[in-house]
Amino acid sequence: MLTIQIPTTIPTVRGAREMSVNALYRPNLIYDLITPSGKVIKPPAKGWRWSRETMELKIKSGEIVFRDDETRIIRKIYLNSLDGRSVESIWFGDEVGTTRQANKEIKEILGNSYFSTPKPTALIERILQIATNPGDLILDFFAGSGTTGHAVLKMNAAAPEEAPRRFILVSNSEATTEEPEKNLCRDVCRQRVANVIAGFGDTPGTGGSFAYLRTRRIPQPRVVRRIEHEQVWLYLQLMHFANLGPTEKMASGRLLARCGEDSAVFYPLAVTEAILERLRRECAAQANVTIYSWQPEALASRLEEPGIAILPIPQHLIERFGLRP
Repeated sequence: MLTIQIPTTIPTVRGAREMSVNALYRPNLIYDLITPSGKVIKPPAKGWRWSRETMELKIKSGEIVFRDDETRIIRKIYLNSLDGRSVESIWFGDEVGTTRQANKEIKEILGNSYFSTPKPTALIERILQIATNPGDLILDFFAGSGTTGHAVLKMNAAAPEEAPRRFILVSNSEATTEEPEKNLCRDVCRQRVANVIAGFGDTPGTGGSFAYLRTRRIPQPRVVRRIEHEQVWLYLQLMHFANLGPTEKMASGRLLARCGEDSAVFYPLAVTEAILERLRRECAAQANVTIYSWQPEALASRLEEPGIAILPIPQHLIERFGLRP
């Protein structure tokens, strides 16, 4: 296994869904369901999806089943009845965990949750069970607290007879001007993987091993020096405004902006604290904001304000004005 730190600068055999989804309100869809033990399940506000007669047929065929607690029903969809349709599914919190449980788990491992919305380990396990095979290599470019590595280690420990899955986790330090020594990759992601392998509290270790590596920092000018930003910006303006206007430069000239009466378009040349802070201020004053970025995922992870569309640079612009050899 490998954990890498970057310096700062599904097929399935069945699906399940609750029956209230997309139901149309019609009188014949409003009726009580009686469970095998005699409990009564009231219909959703808009009624069931099928009439009583159709529902009874689906229950008899096994397509509709009652949950163990008989508080709701589930529809089973099998591959031989799909006719080209994707399998539908709802994963409930009691099956794949919740954010609250994920926070509790990280606190047990590290003493602090560090993240406001960590992913439950059981959720990542479910995804990996569907999307990977034993022996596969799993790459997580946005490792966060290391949940993916934790899930892989648990799966390997639970099935020692299978070829172990491997992982590569990639994250950064999240250091800022105010916290230059901050290093979430080292102190959270790496430490969580180490604790899961060795064991924590009353939880035994999964076993396994990993290496922690730090990549060499590449100066930003070496990355973006051959991109024709002015040409990209001209095209982005025309895509939204159908005409060219004066270019407004912000944040030391590394953030380009064009604001209309009811919308604004931004083109950051980098993702820095100064640019992020300026974007937050500008976006707060606009109803509709579109931001184009060469690093959309990194930007989206640090800009969570509502009403913002963060998009990658269009492919035709990358091919025409992107990095040159």
